[in-house]
Amino acid sequence: MTNKSGSRGLLSGRLGPLIVVAVVTGLLVLVACFMVWHTLGGGAWFSEVKVVEAILVSPKRLDLEVASCNGSPRASFLETVDHVRVKVKAFSTPLRGGEDCLDLVSIYLLEPLGDRIVIDRHTGQILEVIPVIR
Repeated sequence: MTNKSGSRGLLSGRLGPLIVVAVVTGLLVLVACFMVWHTLGGGAWFSEVKVVEAILVSPKRLDLEVASCNGSPRASFLETVDHVRVKVKAFSTPLRGGEDCLDLVSIYLLEPLGDRIVIDRHTGQILEVIPVIR
């Protein structure tokens, strides 16, 4: 097949059908991979997440609001006489999470918080502690 200028089109001849088959096959594989990824947890991985807010519920209990959106957060911490460094890990995905969907996780300190500062180990930022001691 030739056009008005006499040259052959890209999809004409024997190479054309092979290109179409390759493109369609590639798209089908991509869709299948996405469906498997989404079905098996949306591509979630267990990694550190940002602590959005720290709430002092009792002298030794801190509730941490974290940006993980139903990510089953788990917290760990390191206490010194000057500060408490908290780290929270949770399942997160590129399609879910963020500050519009927060989870809550509690930590129980060995000593009362007192005047110590709380630091998010993930961001390195000092967290404002909101006291709601009952």
